[in-house]
Amino acid sequence: MQKTQKQLLGLAGLAAVGIMTATAYMIPAPNAAAEAGNGVYTEAPEAGEDFQVNVTVETGQTSSSTNSPADGQEFNTNLVPVSIRYERISRLVSTLSFIDESGVAQEKVVDDFVPTGAAKDSGIRTFNIDLGQYKSKDNQYKLTTQAYNFEGQAIPADVTKFSYTSTIVTPEPKPEEGGNPFIEIDVNDDVEKVVIQIYDKDGNPILVDKDGKETPIIIDKSAFGEDGKLKVELPLDKYGVKEGEYTVVVDAYDKNGNIISVKTTPVEYTPATPELPNTGSLVGELNISRLDYIVTGLIAFALISGFAVYLALRKSRR
Repeated sequence: MQKTQKQLLGLAGLAAVGIMTATAYMIPAPNAAAEAGNGVYTEAPEAGEDFQVNVTVETGQTSSSTNSPADGQEFNTNLVPVSIRYERISRLVSTLSFIDESGVAQEKVVDDFVPTGAAKDSGIRTFNIDLGQYKSKDNQYKLTTQAYNFEGQAIPADVTKFSYTSTIVTPEPKPEEGGNPFIEIDVNDDVEKVVIQIYDKDGNPILVDKDGKETPIIIDKSAFGEDGKLKVELPLDKYGVKEGEYTVVVDAYDKNGNIISVKTTPVEYTPATPELPNTGSLVGELNISRLDYIVTGLIAFALISGFAVYLALRKSRR
């Protein structure tokens, strides 16, 4: 009888372990918590989620900031719009720095603004810069905005850099798996045609024929819209390339056949995953969930345990 009791206790313990294991498996892992300044705990963001921090800036101090042009921005027109937000200033002076066509450094005051009345407290100063009047040898410009407080003292200047180019190339967001990447090309009136080639990480051209001769994409000016913009698909799927990052080079030519702009931009590509043959898996067809597996396992375990208890009791009665 003692042997039977031990067997029953063993089976009961085994069943308890199985139930606890299944229960623990179903409980989701808790997220780490971060303590806020007010004593309230908040969930930390999951991996890959954006973490946003809100910062409150005290107002009422002399300040200025350039909204446009943005630092590093490119323009393919001579007219550059400028927008400067300011607060509590007596004067705002904007100076354009560049290297002229003779190679001489130049600094030109392009705007000298003195607000009056209520505009002294805060506002937005807007004006345009005509780059036709300030031709640069390397097409690189720097705009420095100097603000002064009500006592006439200068505060730290705001600086932004921008450039002039005949061609602007902007990659579209990474496409879905198997989709070809796209770029948008924006040209001005100086461009007669563009030539596009794609290179792998080793510098090998991708757009080539079976004999290894390059076959770049050539687009004439007539293909561009009235706004000078065109969306171009890069047919990487036709060249059997692997997943990875590639470099797109866009050469712009003028009507005399001279290269007037060379732009490079990275693009990402992921080829389509080949479809696997249907193996007729019963589990896949039934679409059994994790909960179904656990419940089925517990039922089977209970039936086996019950049958074992029955056999043990039957044996002990003999």
